[in-house]
Amino acid sequence: MLGEADNRLSQRSRNLHRVKNKARMLRALYERLDRLQEAVAVVEAATASL
Repeated sequence: MLGEADNRLSQRSRNLHRVKNKARMLRALYERLDRLQEAVAVVEAATASL
């Protein structure tokens, strides 16, 4: 997924449709990053209490 995103984001956007697609992709990537960070925090809290 990251390779695909890197490829798409590195391409030049010449119209509004492509710019909007890039914005959607960035938003999706940040949402996934947020979920991963939350999951790491839960795991760290669980292992710290052991």
